[in-house]
Amino acid sequence: MDEKDDESHYPPELAEAKEVVRCGYMNPCEIQTFPIAGCEAFIYIRRRRWKEKGGRESFFNTYKYTIEGIKCTPKFGAFLKEIGRGEADKHW
Repeated sequence: MDEKDDESHYPPELAEAKEVVRCGYMNPCEIQTFPIAGCEAFIYIRRRRWKEKGGRESFFNTYKYTIEGIKCTPKFGAFLKEIGRGEADKHW
């Protein structure tokens, strides 16, 4: 993956900062999505932290990759809800 330091990646709190630097990563997030070829499929996401150069406080972006309360993509969660838990057990 090509990673670029582009102002579009900066959190909104740093919009007015003169110089922004990388400050490591957040803990990774594991998300389950639709199975691929009958095997479970997981996506691992690491969000970058940013800070103003010389500052101590770090900032990060937030994204809506999951539905609150479950660790799966919204489309996969809707699919499971639609077919019902009993029906889903037949597929796995």
